[in-house]
Amino acid sequence: MTGKSVFQATVPVDENRRGGPRRGGAHTSADIEAERCYLCCILLTDTVLDTTSLVPLDFYRQQHQQIFEQMLRLRRSKRMIDPVTICDGLAASGRALDIAEVSDILRAECTSHAARSYAEIILDHSVTRQISQAIHQVMTSGLRGQMLLSLVLEAVSRLRHLGASRTEAISEVVSNAIQDIASQIKAETGRPVGIPTGLRSLDLAIGGLPREVLSIVAGRPSHGKSSLARTIADGANAAGCGVHVFSLEDSSRSYAYRALSDHSRVGLGRIRSLQLDRADMDALLSAGENLYQRRKWLLDDSPALSASQIGIRVRQHLAINVTELVVVDYVQLMRIQDREMRTRDKGDEVARCAEQLAALAREEKVSVLLLSQLSRDCEKRDDKRPMLSDLRESGVLEQVADVVMFCYRESLYQRGGNDAEATIVIGKNKHGSTGEAVVAWDSSTATYRDPPTRTNRSAGPVHVDMRAGVD
Repeated sequence: MTGKSVFQATVPVDENRRGGPRRGGAHTSADIEAERCYLCCILLTDTVLDTTSLVPLDFYRQQHQQIFEQMLRLRRSKRMIDPVTICDGLAASGRALDIAEVSDILRAECTSHAARSYAEIILDHSVTRQISQAIHQVMTSGLRGQMLLSLVLEAVSRLRHLGASRTEAISEVVSNAIQDIASQIKAETGRPVGIPTGLRSLDLAIGGLPREVLSIVAGRPSHGKSSLARTIADGANAAGCGVHVFSLEDSSRSYAYRALSDHSRVGLGRIRSLQLDRADMDALLSAGENLYQRRKWLLDDSPALSASQIGIRVRQHLAINVTELVVVDYVQLMRIQDREMRTRDKGDEVARCAEQLAALAREEKVSVLLLSQLSRDCEKRDDKRPMLSDLRESGVLEQVADVVMFCYRESLYQRGGNDAEATIVIGKNKHGSTGEAVVAWDSSTATYRDPPTRTNRSAGPVHVDMRAGVD
């Protein structure tokens, strides 16, 4: 890289004006040469994309945005990245680009070892533009409320983490891990290392939900993925963890009815139809008193939230709620906040949401549990048990999650199946083994519970195939 900033834009640029061009009246910061060098690094070594934190809109030039977006798409599909595949992909999506322009990037003066430095320059300018745009909107349009808060806090958050170093000596990391394990053993709490799920068989299988990472619960409709998420939120909160639930599908009233049904064991149908006797009312009142004490269990039923909005709301309540677990139900109902980042490919949008939530888990040191639908492919097989390839719309979900669990109820597919039993299939577990956890299913309340007696598929309630977790 030559070291100088070259400003190129679709608007006229006054070379004598310091600070760069202006777009829409707001100060615009950009380094086009750094953008070209970074894209050149990817063309030379496509593994650069495996650790990138950039998004297409971090690039100033629209052509660079389109090229980078197509590079991400090619990398996810494990295809070769070169000028021909880039141009073919853009043409297929209706955004034709001259192959000569892509090939010109190869002539940039760059070295792949400097890719991280180029990325930091690009992100620095991107954050500056975002803050400038937010300030400009405040001054000219009087923008208020959540929209303004979202713009400013997202830019400030990304700026805060840009220069934050996470470098630690391995001796310090291992020492802290040993102390953490020893303190939990000494306390004899019986809690797993991760976030307790409220299901003993599941905790034995995965050690609780891992912290600082993204976990996924997926299932076909009516298999109980929302019920499992609610059971896990309840179990974590009962163990003292702060929980923040984002229910994009169900209203807060509906969620409350289901929680009351879980705790009272009064059938949800009886509650909704008001077919209640004295014993039912007593059980509901007792459940209500119990749930009323759950002050560290937050619920947000706003529909169609973006990952940025979820991140902002988590951070607003993080300190007071001492949040350790964030639940999002479910990813296909999330939206891309910025119109320019919306694509015709739903899989790309789902991937972007998942990646942002995984970053939220790392940055704020919380466990994020994301729900997802499954494709119909599992319905076409003789063995209906879900597998990783069934994750709907985006294989990236499989890549960014540390743990992937599937809800499966055999009774929905086989006559005479045990309707009081459900299986949680552990399809991926980077922190241990994969396998199955057999739990009880209460169909009247749509609730997962620990089996009243030991279910013997081998030596206990959990059947694990002992395959080591993989990246």
